[in-house]
Amino acid sequence: MPDPLVNDDQAIIANIKDKGLVIITGGGHAGIVNTMNYAKNITGINKFILF
Repeated sequence: MPDPLVNDDQAIIANIKDKGLVIITGGGHAGIVNTMNYAKNITGINKFILF
């Protein structure tokens, strides 16, 4: 069943203390760079952990 509160993409953003942000995405329709920019905007954190 569609969730009316969720637009197209979904991601989990976690702040790992003293390390940076981790993003787990279930779909990258907007592009990972856009998702990263959004994460920076809502958290104010510019550091990411890349795997």
